[in-house]
Amino acid sequence: MKDIVIALVSIVFGALIGLAIAQYYYKKALLDAQAQAQEQSRINNLILQGIESIGTIKYARGTAGNITGVSIELKGHSVSRVSGVGTLTVTPTEGH
Repeated sequence: MKDIVIALVSIVFGALIGLAIAQYYYKKALLDAQAQAQEQSRINNLILQGIESIGTIKYARGTAGNITGVSIELKGHSVSRVSGVGTLTVTPTEGH
């Protein structure tokens, strides 16, 4: 009987230790994932701000600062010059 009680206590104690370790690594992984998501969001915003600063794209932002739309502004300029030189000759045709 004493052996059964010791075995049950050992099983419960082992399960609690396993649960505590799993909980620790779960929380650590969750915090790491949140930090990574925040860093990725920061990098994405920097990239979008860089593209916007070039001047061809304007982002519409909501009240929280999130991008809600995009407008593209295209501008162009063209210059051309044409010149030609020729010699006029008259060729007689039959009947005239």
